[in-house]
Amino acid sequence: MSNDRVPNEERRTASTQAVMTAARTLFVTHGYEYTSMAQIAKAAGLTKGTIYFYFKDKAELLFRLLTEAEAASFGPISQAIHSSQASAKERLILFINAVARLGIDHREQLLLPVLMAVEFSSSSLPAAAMVRAIYTRWTSMLEQLITDGQATGEFKESLDPANTAITLVALVDGLLLQWHRLHDDLDGPHLATTAREFVLSAVLK
Repeated sequence: MSNDRVPNEERRTASTQAVMTAARTLFVTHGYEYTSMAQIAKAAGLTKGTIYFYFKDKAELLFRLLTEAEAASFGPISQAIHSSQASAKERLILFINAVARLGIDHREQLLLPVLMAVEFSSSSLPAAAMVRAIYTRWTSMLEQLITDGQATGEFKESLDPANTAITLVALVDGLLLQWHRLHDDLDGPHLATTAREFVLSAVLK
C-alpha cells in the first residue's frame, strides 16, 4: 500500500505545483480576470478536470498563491526585521537587500500581490482581503522601523513614519513593476544598489 501511495502523493504534489506555477505566471502576465482555468491547464500540461480536482475554482487558486507568497516572501522578511537586534539603519538595509534578493530569484511571487492589489482594489473576494492584510503588515513593520530609527537618532526627525512607510512600500511596488516591464533591459543587482542608496540618502540623518 505504501509503495503505491508514495508515487501518487508525488504526482499530486508535482501536479499541484505545476498548476500553481502556471497560474502565477498567467496572473502576472495577463491578470486574474483575463486568465481562464483552461489556459492554466494548458500551461501546466494538465486537463481542466485535473485542476478542478486540486482546486475548487480560480479564486481558491489565487488565494493559495497569495498564501504561499506571504509564507515564503513577505512573512519571513517582516519576521527578520522584527527579530533583528541590529540598528535601525542595518534593519532598513536588511529589508532592501531581502526584497532585492527575492526580486531576483522569485520576482513573480513578489509581484503577484502588487498586481492583485490593483486589480482587486474594490473586491470582496478572500484573496483581496489577504492582499490588503499583507500590505497592512508590510506598512506597519516599516512604520515601526522608521519610528525606531528616529528614537535612536539614526533617521531624520522631520520624517512622518506613516507616510515614509507608505512611500517605501510604493517604491518597492514601483521597482517591481518596472523590473517586470523592462526585465530584459535591467540589471537587477545594480537596480537594487541604486534603490538602497536612494532610500538611505532620503532617510538617514
